[in-house]
Amino acid sequence: MSDTDAPSTSNAGSPHTPVKKNPCGKFIGSGQKQMIVNLYKRKIAEQPSITVNEVVKLLSRDTGIGQNTIQRTIAGYKNAKPLQSPNKKKIRLTFKEKVDDFERNAIVLYYLFFLPKSVLYSNATLPCNECDSARLFL
Repeated sequence: MSDTDAPSTSNAGSPHTPVKKNPCGKFIGSGQKQMIVNLYKRKIAEQPSITVNEVVKLLSRDTGIGQNTIQRTIAGYKNAKPLQSPNKKKIRLTFKEKVDDFERNAIVLYYLFFLPKSVLYSNATLPCNECDSARLFL
């Protein structure tokens, strides 16, 4: 196998560089799944009598992806399931992460000075640090 035939995401064809292993628990995307299927097709075309377990072991050694992942990908390919990337949840920022100290103080000042005074009269006897409207954002 020459260096030009090797997939670009792994070191499968190079005997001098070690294979970078996929970390345990890390998802593989549809591109890597397509690479697994293409390598599987090529191994089967080169050696039609090879068993699936032997192909899985060879691909795992060559690509650095786990045997179970390769086995599930090949099984999905055989069952004509489309290759999909995993659904990743979008990490959403919380209010405290979105608003920095300056903006938070501006909001507190807005509540203290620009809201109608009737809203703040109930808290007028409390010191400003214990005011409900100020405590919301600190």
